[in-house]
Amino acid sequence: MDSLTLIILTVLPALVIVAGLHDLTTMTIPNWISGALVLAFFPVAMAVGMDLTSIAAHAGIALLALGVGAGMFALNW
Repeated sequence: MDSLTLIILTVLPALVIVAGLHDLTTMTIPNWISGALVLAFFPVAMAVGMDLTSIAAHAGIALLALGVGAGMFALNW
């Protein structure tokens, strides 16, 4: 494993840890962390050798979860 791959693979867990710590202390997760996690997914998926079908499936499920969450928010759930 080369150093670039190692750096790419540490970004996602580091962002999750930052999000968890921020949520633990403030009960909120900033949008920049969520956005960075979304953007970091694609290079990490390519670094681990995920095929395009799997990447598309993960992106589709993420969009579905976002839609369900937005719908629940709109209904004040």
